[in-house]
Parts: sequence; C-alpha cells; structure tokens
Amino acid sequence: MIFFDLETFPIGPKRAPRIVAGAFNITVQTARAHVVDKWATRMQTYHDREIYFFWGQNTGNFLELCEDSAQSVVAHNGAYDWGCISAHNPAYIGRIYAMFRKRRIECTYLRTLIWLNAQGQLKASLGRKFDLEHGKHGYTSYVGACFMFCGIDLSETKDKTVQVTYHTMLQYSSFAEWPAPYRDYLIQDVRHLPDLYGAQEERSTIILKQEYKELYIFKESPRRASIHYALQLASAWGVKVDSLSVRTLRQEAEDIVSVAADQMLTAGLATSLKGRARQRALKKGKLTIRIDNKAVAKLVEEGFREQGMEPPLTEKDQVQTSRSAMVECGNPILKAWADVGDRKTIWSTFLPALEKSFDNEGVINTNYFPYLETGRVSARNPNLLNPPRNGGIRECVIARPGACFVFCDYEANELRVLSQVLLDELGRSRLAELYQEDPSFDPHTYMATRKLDISYEEGKILKAQGDKELKKMRQLMKCCNFGFPGGMASRTFIEFAKGYNVKVTDTEAEDLKQFFFSQFPEIKDYLSRVGTRVNTYDGQGYIPRAQRFSGDRRFCQLANFYFQGLAAEGGLVAFVQVSEAAYSRPESPLYGTRPVLFVHDEIILETPLHKAHEAAMELKRVMEASMAIFTPDIPSVAEPALATRWWKGAEPVYDENNRLIPADQVVEAV
Repeated sequence: MIFFDLETFPIGPKRAPRIVAGAFNITVQTARAHVVDKWATRMQTYHDREIYFFWGQNTGNFLELCEDSAQSVVAHNGAYDWGCISAHNPAYIGRIYAMFRKRRIECTYLRTLIWLNAQGQLKASLGRKFDLEHGKHGYTSYVGACFMFCGIDLSETKDKTVQVTYHTMLQYSSFAEWPAPYRDYLIQDVRHLPDLYGAQEERSTIILKQEYKELYIFKESPRRASIHYALQLASAWGVKVDSLSVRTLRQEAEDIVSVAADQMLTAGLATSLKGRARQRALKKGKLTIRIDNKAVAKLVEEGFREQGMEPPLTEKDQVQTSRSAMVECGNPILKAWADVGDRKTIWSTFLPALEKSFDNEGVINTNYFPYLETGRVSARNPNLLNPPRNGGIRECVIARPGACFVFCDYEANELRVLSQVLLDELGRSRLAELYQEDPSFDPHTYMATRKLDISYEEGKILKAQGDKELKKMRQLMKCCNFGFPGGMASRTFIEFAKGYNVKVTDTEAEDLKQFFFSQFPEIKDYLSRVGTRVNTYDGQGYIPRAQRFSGDRRFCQLANFYFQGLAAEGGLVAFVQVSEAAYSRPESPLYGTRPVLFVHDEIILETPLHKAHEAAMELKRVMEASMAIFTPDIPSVAEPALATRWWKGAEPVYDENNRLIPADQVVEAV
C-alpha cells in the first residue's frame, strides 16, 4: 500500500491550493521496483518501509507511481489531496477516477467516520476534541484518529504555524535545507498512516446481532471516497453569485428584520450588543441584538395560558421559544419576530457567506461534509443544500456567461426507495405495486383522492385544473407520506406539518396516522420490525444494497436510515458518474459541463447553452440508471429542467424542436 500526504499553499475558498511538496510511505521493495529516487528524496527508513518527499512539480511522477504499482493508495481526508492534484493538472482527473473505479483509493478520514457511525457515535463525535499534551485535536482529524485508534499522541509536531507556511519552503532547493519542524511535520503525516489504517482494520468487523453474522464495515469506504472526491471537485468549481441580487436581498432583509428587532428592544425582549461584540456583528453583517430567551419564554407561557392552553415544553420541561410557539402564543410582537425567521437566517447566516464571493471572483465554494448517519451529505459556508424555502437565496446563484443550469430531481425518491426497502424486508408492498404499475405514479395525489373518496384518475384531472380542495388535501397527504414512514409520532407530526403551512389538531393527527397505515399496512409492519431491532438488537441497522452498517440507533433514526441511506447512495453514485464524464470523457454529452451542487435528491449541473439539451437528457439517463442499481424492482424517474438562475420552481420547457430551453428566459420574454 502507498500512504501519502501533501503540503500546500494556505487553503483558500476553493480548497484546492497549489502543491508545495508531498510525502509518501511505501515498502522498500516498491521503492526499488519503481526507482522512485529519480524524482523523490528518501527522508526516513524504518522496518521494511521508506518515507520519501517530492516537490509539487513532480506530482505527475507520484500519480504514475500510484497507477503503475497497482497498490491501494491511502490518505487522510484524501479528497482534499486528490483535489489539489486535480487542480495541479486537470488532465489527471480521469486517471484518478480510473483508480477509484478499481477501488484502489482509500481514506482513513472516511473510515473513521464509518467506524464512529457503526458504534452509534458519529453525531456525538463531530466537533469534539481530544485534549492532548500539546493541544486539542478533533476526533476525526489525523492526530485525533491516530490517538483514538493507535493511542499515539502526535500533537507535539503539529504546529499550526508550520502547517500554514509551507509555501515558504520553496526558497530552498533541497529538503535537507528545510528547518526541522517542517520536515518532522510532513514525516509524521505519513509515518503513522499505516499504523492508523492497520488499527482500523483490526476494528473493522462487527456482529449483526439479528442474523448472528460478522460484517466488514468498510466495504463502502472506497465508494464513499469517490463520492467525497466528486463533491470536492464541485466545491472547487463553485457557483457564480449575482452581486446585485445579494445587495438587494440584504437591504430587503435589513429593512424587514430591523422593524421586528426594534419592537423586541422596545418590549424589553432583547438588548443591544455593545463594544467589541457589536463591532464583530457589524463586520460579519449579523444582528446587533441579543434575545432575552427567559423573557420570551415568559410571554409565550402567558400567551398560551390566556388562551386556556398549556405552553409547549422542551425535552427538559422548559417553555419552548420556537418559531411556532411564538406564533401560536398570540403575542403580536413575538409573532412578528417569528414571522421574519427566514429573513433572520438570511441576514445572519446566508448573506455573509454569499458576500464572500465579492472577493473571490464572484464565486462561492460550499464545503461538503461527506458522511452523515444515514449516508447523506451536508454542507456549510454556506449550506446550499438547505437554503430557506422562501427568501431569495437560491435566486442569487446564477450560471456563468454562456451557460445555464440543469436541475434534475428524482421524483418522490424516498417513497420509491421505501418501496424497494419494503420488498427487501417483507417481500411485499402495495406502494411498490403502484409504482410498478405506473412509473409516474403520484403518491400525494393518490392519497388525497383516497381521503376525498374519488378516483385517482379524477384526482389527476383536478390537479391539472388547479382544484383548490385537491391541492389543499394533497399538501396534507404530502406531510403524511413524508412523516409517518419514518416512525413519526402524532404529536411530532403536528409540528412537522407546520413546516408545510398545514395545521392539524391532536385528534386529526392521530386519525391521519391511522388512515395512512390503512392505505399502506406494510409500512406499519416495517416499523414493527424496526422497533424490534431497536429493543432487541441494540438499534443495529444494515443496508445490504449499500453495504452500510449503523449502530445504536433510536426508533425514528433507524426507520429513516434504511430508505434515506439507500436513496442517498443512488443519487451520490450518479453524481460521481456525472462528474467523471464531465471532466474526462470527451465522448459523453456531459463532457465540458460541471456538476455544481448535490441537493439531497437533485443534481444541479452547469452546462454551456449550446449543449444544454443533450447534457440534460444524459443527466436524466445517468441518474435513473444509477438509482436502478440500488432499487432494481422500482422504476426511478428523474426530470430535468433548465434555467440561467437557481430557480426552485423551474419546470421543463421545450421549444418548437422539442429541445429543452431555460425556463426563466421564457418567463422573462412573456
């Protein structure tokens, strides 16, 4: 195996800076067989292994070594290193993807995440740090992982100043001239990687208690490493921001939020920040008030009691100060503050992130986190996977000149995948039958027609006509379809429905739950199995089709784990295939396009206008074929649409030649 790490210029927004130097750890036999000392410098020998340094300009030689040796190549947070190699020479991308397809690239960072998830500790571990002798280091960092798995404390050599000043080493002509801290830092980055990988292998099996069989938990690791790499490339490319839209949105948000904030100050429900705290808030474009949550909780409680109702409580029996609690308590000032919730999020979180594009060639580069408990991914700085539903953040993102976006979304993906899970678990499913009979089956309209006691065909006609009663019932049924399969309790459903602007009472929620299970009784049987696994088998879950294991899950977590995890895998594998074609396959209609965002069940692609239709059709084909790998018994449907701006409401629009065209240009023309 080859273990390596790179040192680069300071990390900028694109997170693919210029390479200064690299180090690799290989066996003596491999070093001799590939004559690496022609382009690399031996720095250390121990046992049967040697550590070599190489300069950035020899990155191509290192890539050839990785290819020719036919060995697995391992790094910690390897997506960053492979991303830097790709930026060094984009022609390398296809060669890197070829190694991923052969499952030859591994990442000890991802293996750490997978192992923590298998223990049921992933979420709790994120953000936590080991307090080591020479500083604190995150659980999933290289230093933290070495300590967790090997008991090795590497904190002494991890000087932050050294890490961010490696570019100053370019003044030297040989590695022997480097100051000792710089040599030691890079040596340690690869010296213990074999130990870390080996220690992870020693903890790589777990007993699936329900079946009394041993599982190897890292089967999914090479695939997830390729996913992380594809996301890294998308992050480095980034998305263009319309600066005028951002400035307009800030002014609108400030005007709306300022009025509500002044009311909170006047009512004694908030205090103004002062001194440095105020200056920091102003510099970051954030709110300059601090909410008095105790005072807010008191008013919420008073408001509910005046209505003859008990106030909603938190798990710790404290009065809730959530947005819905402030709305329902009846206090007009709190309601006004709650009503500007999306604007507050826009002002304090999203706008400062978008405004960073002003100093970055008009581009923002969202940072992906590659592995959540279900197998999904997340993002931050900014979180473009979950922008406010209303408020204009999406519309600030525009395609580059001469290009447009392709938005391709899986239709009702989680319910389709749930159907496959039900077949796998129970061998039967009414929901699966409906999808098999009609690949375009609309579960929300179907449930609405069942509730309204009309035929499904009549419901589809009413939907097309914009019937208000059908639309209202369909929205309610959408809440049921998205909530109850994950084991949602009736009380939780009430709060969940509010997010869809749907109000239901306690009695209505329970009735809806019973109605839902009457239509799909197999889902109730599925949830019963989940309950058994939680109560009898320590909340263990395993998805054979995705080769993913998760441990110590609570009921709702495990209920969602199976279908959310499988849905995420199908979409993410498609994202990898699209990325490889876009960067390295000239024969593909996707070549020259750029996948820019993966938003749960949707891939957003940036494409030159002249090939937008062909790219969209190929994206649709790849997405449907990829999902079919994981849901072979259920048809998947992905529908593309075009627009020059991120537009959630974009619908497919075709010209007279039956070719897709940007929907927003048609709207502007009208």
